[in-house]
Amino acid sequence: MDLIRKSSGASRSHFQRGRFLSALLAGAWRAVPTVPSLTEAKLTEIAPLLCQTGSAALGWWRITNSELAASPAGQELHEAYRKFRLSALIHEREIAYIFSLLRDAGIEPVLVKGWAIARLYPDRGLRPYGDIDICVRPDRFAKAEQALKCLESLDGHYVDLHSGFAKLELWYGRPARGLHHGQDAHATLLWDKLFERSQLVSLGEERIRVLGGEDHLRILCLHLLRSGAWRPLWLCDVAVALETLAADFDWERCLGNDPKIAEWVACTIGLAQQLLGARSADIPVRLSAQREAPRWLAPAILRQWNRSLNPHAIEPALPALLAQTLEARKFFAEIYVRWDQPVRATVAMRGRFNNWPRWPYQLGELLLHTSEVPKQLASMIVRRINELNSWWQRHRIGIGKEEARPRRRRIRSAWFLRTGARE
Repeated sequence: MDLIRKSSGASRSHFQRGRFLSALLAGAWRAVPTVPSLTEAKLTEIAPLLCQTGSAALGWWRITNSELAASPAGQELHEAYRKFRLSALIHEREIAYIFSLLRDAGIEPVLVKGWAIARLYPDRGLRPYGDIDICVRPDRFAKAEQALKCLESLDGHYVDLHSGFAKLELWYGRPARGLHHGQDAHATLLWDKLFERSQLVSLGEERIRVLGGEDHLRILCLHLLRSGAWRPLWLCDVAVALETLAADFDWERCLGNDPKIAEWVACTIGLAQQLLGARSADIPVRLSAQREAPRWLAPAILRQWNRSLNPHAIEPALPALLAQTLEARKFFAEIYVRWDQPVRATVAMRGRFNNWPRWPYQLGELLLHTSEVPKQLASMIVRRINELNSWWQRHRIGIGKEEARPRRRRIRSAWFLRTGARE
């Protein structure tokens, strides 16, 4: 935190709430966390961010034995914790059901993230998760989709089905681009390697297959970096994984053969120790030499936490920017939110986590997304066509009859917006 304290007062305001989050969540995953030295005003300020990022239950766990628990913000966190506990019970039943469906179809799945890391927390309600990330062997992907088709008509069961591990690993030996349902031999080779090291753990009467500790820690680190580290919960996951390492944990297997991936993992572990006080014994010399984070990294993470804004949920850039053309301050704020993603940009450009400037990577990522501009422009045109069509139908029927519905078929433009399958 020394690097953060040296920052100017103007820039400090950009991550002040991020610092409060860091202080509250430090060690919050432990069975008996220490009482935080946080004022009620600060807790009230960050309570919405805790709820927004799925960290509310951890916040409650940290303040349970303090006076903050009785505050309005504390009660809000307590309510979130109770909901997460109930949700965890439902999700556990869903996971067991999904595994039974796939196994009945002759498919052995592997669960990653979500419950696979939540089971290591001292309480099932501390780590919420939405999607259930399931990986299957690439050549069994189509059959797995068919086996889970019965879930489409049911509420819940939000399954994110992955063809192998290539997407989660980002790059493991070589870029994992262009892998389509097992047609790449590298995807199958990667699956075989990680599946062999996987393990079975109990969930009620069902046995759930999860990744080995080394592979899971690496994937948790890569997922956090690829997503821009905007959720503190993901760094807590890394901290929990670090503090529950098996006695025979193999660091060489975790870091892998790619020096760049090893650097990314080491930086993430360093962040968990720097921002959240994660503990880990027996850090190897190779990791110790790499885990010192560059000067820009911790402030960049705290700025993300200060906003607590999912980059994937931001309105498409073109409509958002055009809507603010008459207000310079909001216009530049929209630009800044999209530009200030140095962590995600570094990973997208497969860059190094060093003290060099980030703007080349940020510019490169921006250029990668230029292909989205025609899609966003088409979306705006279609929306405008539909608005004009609706206005014309109301005008034709007559003013004062807004409740009437047009009798003729409207312009059907939805086909123009269809994109590929959900990632």
